[in-house]
Amino acid sequence: MGTFGILITPQSIYQTVEQPWNDNKPFQSCVPAGIYTLREYASPRFGLTFALEGGTVALTRPEVDANPELKRYACLFHSANHARQLQGCIAPGMELGAINREWAVMSSTTAMKHLLPEMHDGDTLIISWKGGLSQ
Repeated sequence: MGTFGILITPQSIYQTVEQPWNDNKPFQSCVPAGIYTLREYASPRFGLTFALEGGTVALTRPEVDANPELKRYACLFHSANHARQLQGCIAPGMELGAINREWAVMSSTTAMKHLLPEMHDGDTLIISWKGGLSQ
């Protein structure tokens, strides 16, 4: 049903949901463990948000096209409740729960409203997977 996690900031703790691990395939996989830089990003669909940059993740498609080591781009933070609503992005929630018997993060729009002011262009985000899963 997805990859669920915890996002800890100096001010708050959020629950997160992403797609399940799918060999780092673009638009189909959760983000690999690693160290990322947050980049302010104006998404046509989601408005002002933040994207991840680092490891195999680039900010834009031209960067991926120019560098064979890069596999993905535009891994964004945005509101969603279920992993199936995401395409390689991360959705925060205020708590973990279930909607129609499917695991979900709850109050994602509220979580984004609280999270965005806590994020800054150039901040570092460390993603780690419990159990040693990484790419």
